[in-house]
Amino acid sequence: MLLLPFVDMSGTSVGRLGQTLGGRYQLLAVVGSGASAEVYHARDTRLDRSVAIKQLRSGYTDDPRFLKLFRSEATLAAQLTHPNIMTVFDWSDDADGLDGGPYLVTQLLPGGTLRSVLNQAGTYDEDGNIVRPGTLSIAQVAFIGLQASQGLAFAHEQGLVHRDVKPANLLFGRDGRVHIGDFGIARAVAEAAWTEPEGVLIGTARYAAPEQATDAQIDGVADIYSLTLCLVEALTGDIPLIRENALGTMVQRQSTDVPVDDEWGPLADVLAWGGQAESEDRASSAEFLDAMLSACRELPDPEPLVLLDLTENPIVEHDTSAYAETGAGVGGQPAPNVRFDTGGALVITDDDASDLHLPPRGLSQEEGGGSAAAGQEARSANEAFWGDDYTADTGKPARPPRRRGLRWLKRVVLLLLGLALAGGAVVAGVVLAESRQEIVTIDVRFPTFEVADYATMTAAQVEQEVTPLGWQVRATQRHQDGTEIGDLLTQRPAAGTTLEPGSEQLIELEYSLGPEMRVVPQLVGGSYDDGAASLASLSLTVGDVSEQHDEQVAAGVVLEAMVDGEAVEPGVELVTGSVVDLVVSSGPAPRKIPDVASMTQDQATKAISDAGLKFAIEEEFSTSVTEGALIRQSPDSGKFLPRGGTVTIVVSKGLPFVDVPTVVGMTTGAATTELEDAGFRVTGVVGSPSQPVVRTDPTEGSSLRLGSRITIYTEEG
Repeated sequence: MLLLPFVDMSGTSVGRLGQTLGGRYQLLAVVGSGASAEVYHARDTRLDRSVAIKQLRSGYTDDPRFLKLFRSEATLAAQLTHPNIMTVFDWSDDADGLDGGPYLVTQLLPGGTLRSVLNQAGTYDEDGNIVRPGTLSIAQVAFIGLQASQGLAFAHEQGLVHRDVKPANLLFGRDGRVHIGDFGIARAVAEAAWTEPEGVLIGTARYAAPEQATDAQIDGVADIYSLTLCLVEALTGDIPLIRENALGTMVQRQSTDVPVDDEWGPLADVLAWGGQAESEDRASSAEFLDAMLSACRELPDPEPLVLLDLTENPIVEHDTSAYAETGAGVGGQPAPNVRFDTGGALVITDDDASDLHLPPRGLSQEEGGGSAAAGQEARSANEAFWGDDYTADTGKPARPPRRRGLRWLKRVVLLLLGLALAGGAVVAGVVLAESRQEIVTIDVRFPTFEVADYATMTAAQVEQEVTPLGWQVRATQRHQDGTEIGDLLTQRPAAGTTLEPGSEQLIELEYSLGPEMRVVPQLVGGSYDDGAASLASLSLTVGDVSEQHDEQVAAGVVLEAMVDGEAVEPGVELVTGSVVDLVVSSGPAPRKIPDVASMTQDQATKAISDAGLKFAIEEEFSTSVTEGALIRQSPDSGKFLPRGGTVTIVVSKGLPFVDVPTVVGMTTGAATTELEDAGFRVTGVVGSPSQPVVRTDPTEGSSLRLGSRITIYTEEG
């Protein structure tokens, strides 16, 4: 978000005041204007709260690529919830242009930007033009850098890179907390253009990391580089490594690290790490945050910052009496027990619902703008409130020097991150409004907070909620029957327990991995019946059962056990009720019987053996098949037998044997007929054909093959 302290309002922005965008956002005042957008103070009429509207220039609606990227980035930004990131409530691409172009609806941050803070502290010429921006102390810069790096570290963990970190995108809430703005449009706007007409450097290039001018992948370390430039500018009044144009600037940054000054103390090493020209040498956001925390422990308390008050004194006057802000809660909503009185002072309501107007700390008579009597009254009030820890000469509590850094660190981490998320914090401070400026000082006495019931939250959600309080989260998992994955089994401390903020507090959460695990038994190699019984005894379910031929494994034996299509080995643990599919052997594949009818006996037996079958040989006489040839086979060819089944072949023994009948005493004619009817051939008659038969050769009763030759003998005449 770009908030400028002085803006030319001669254009159409003022004329739009009173309009309502999207049917719910009424524009009340213009609080800023820039090359890419205008920022309005608006009222969400549906939820009755103050918001900021950042409306991009209407020309962006003509760029389909920009609109696509804007939608994607705005959706991601709306999912970021962190005390140091400006909350995005809503967005519209306004593709038809009815509302004046794409816009974001965000948390209203009335304290201005780091740019306005530096401008307020700067020097101006006689015409009121700024000659040189002001500078901040090392502790003030660390105060800002610590909070900004926390917001960036969180965003980078979510996979979102800002790409345009600059002073105009570091905004302050009324409580002095730093918020990173423009997540959701910075990338879209930055990729739309890098220079304005005539090559003048715009914010994107002025604070860009070296790799942003190359085709390298941009990640979170680019944001850290840009933040480093902002912090160095806040220390020196100048942006480091700036040349006459964008090209010269980026070329310089490719080979030159950001220069640092040893006089910056512990902050020098942190900024040197964040300002490395080579991205692989640069600190990640997590590393930068850790280094900034370490530096803060060695620094004194930061002096108050001079902030704007854009809601009480907007740049364009508009009637705001009906929607004056109260409190400093998340998203512009009042934090419980915290409000501002009519004089602009921060007021805390105690447990008895009485107002505690806490006295100012650390303000001299000149700073407070009051009389000497008023200054003495403030000092007396301070002494009464702070007790023995107050020293009148410095206006600050007297603490051992070795603990100042830790006290300052707790203030920033616990208060600025936790105040808006947890109501009831006891804050002491003062807000002195003068024209359009506020001086804000903040201190804290650590409150206690009640542990919530986290039964419906994930560990990540719990961590996001309690991190601002400095609490640690340790999540474990185990199986338990009767539960589903993700169910919260135990929570320690229990809901309702009261804890102080701080890293020594641990929230232990135990989540379910689902029902108890069951160890898969040995299934492969056993019978199907035994395997099914074993699975049932373990509350595991037999799923699909398929059969598969196997040359080595007998039918009915389990070949494979699978879960979700993957083989599962014995000893593997499965959730109760898991379905186990089984593949069971149906034995060797059946064999097709070969056709051996036309083969010899040796050929037939070989063909049958080659098919994985056995053979049996039978013989029989045949009047039609020559001896040694196959008469038939059983079963017939083309049918199937199990492997090792038997095929019987019948081999011909040739013609059958027949006994020579008795024909002695018969006439030769009758004997011939008798012998031929028996299957023999009569080859001749020896003796008188008219005489009776006396014998045959071969003799009667002899066993001869059918068709054998026989000679008849008769008596001689």
